[in-house]
Amino acid sequence: MGYAGRVRVAAGLIVCLGLALGLRFAARSWSAMRATPPGSEPMTLFEKRIEGIRQDLPPVGIVGYVTDSTADLMNNPDKEFMWTRYYLAPLMVSGNPDQTLLIGNFHEANAPRPPGFILMRDYGNGILLFRRASR
Repeated sequence: MGYAGRVRVAAGLIVCLGLALGLRFAARSWSAMRATPPGSEPMTLFEKRIEGIRQDLPPVGIVGYVTDSTADLMNNPDKEFMWTRYYLAPLMVSGNPDQTLLIGNFHEANAPRPPGFILMRDYGNGILLFRRASR
């Protein structure tokens, strides 16, 4: 076999390897998509939890955020805090609770409520809206 024949064999092997890897990737992607039905991924489920609060918030401005999560919201925020900021944009959501309005994201029913705030509305799914009490 001459040089041209070896080049054709090598090119054919590269093409076959590429096809095999592509098919393997497609099969894994397909099985991953079928394992998680549309609308049941964590980000979508959180969006459904928080969608009710949007109507009670101003379209722009800054609101605070508190949670019973142990994450440090200023330096190492949790994913639900980041998702809240994403869903409520252009409204700015701050990890600093020193705001007039405060979004509460609680996973435990007996989580401590922020002092100095009055509950405006409980959305029934761990999402609460607070207003700062008069000073």
